[in-house]
Amino acid sequence: MLVHLPADRSSAVVVSIPRDSWVEVPGHGHAKINAAYAFGGPSLMIQTVEDLTDVRIDHFVVTGFEQFVGLTDALDGVQITVPEDIGDGDDVFFEAGKHMMSGEEALSYTRQRYGLSNGDFGRVQRQQNWMRAILGKINNNRRDPVMMSRFFDEVSRSVATDDALSITRMREIFDEAREISTNDVAFMTAPYEGTGRSSDGQSIVVLDEDPFDRLMTAVSDGEAQEFLEEHGEDLELLPATVK
Repeated sequence: MLVHLPADRSSAVVVSIPRDSWVEVPGHGHAKINAAYAFGGPSLMIQTVEDLTDVRIDHFVVTGFEQFVGLTDALDGVQITVPEDIGDGDDVFFEAGKHMMSGEEALSYTRQRYGLSNGDFGRVQRQQNWMRAILGKINNNRRDPVMMSRFFDEVSRSVATDDALSITRMREIFDEAREISTNDVAFMTAPYEGTGRSSDGQSIVVLDEDPFDRLMTAVSDGEAQEFLEEHGEDLELLPATVK
């Protein structure tokens, strides 16, 4: 996920780049984007994303959705709306309605595969939905010093970052962006043409270069919000309710 926070801290954009996106990895030719981390760790991943997007990466965070379990529980759960029953045809895992999910429940929600017509892209949206729910819970409780202290303690244990992104700097950014609500954060999936096969038979995601490049130019120029206002209906933005 590429996260852009503009200088005025009035909004944010989160772009999920599918893990199977077929991209140029410096020194390794074309490969899935997640291979960059395996090939060369954070430095090569940063270089790969910077080359792909032409956007400078200021900070880097490594975490996983297993760690989001702890972050969620530190907030005493998050609310996620399920628009229709989720099951596998035999059993119902989540009934339609609003759920205050624990970390483990939210993890199960994001990992559930049945009934997702768009496969892994659907899972990406559920992951984004979980992140949005966490942001919403933080916004509603940012003045609760006990909960926020517990949350940041969990953050310090759950993520690895570049040297410049200390927990102190995270708190500073949190304070700078205190006016941002969930309505000010645009979650989306990077524009893609579809899935395909690489020359060596791997299942890949083919990015749609023209809209992707235009989106990234807007991010680089600090004009992401204006771009979304003009072209949002052409992008795969996270809907208010996720199936």
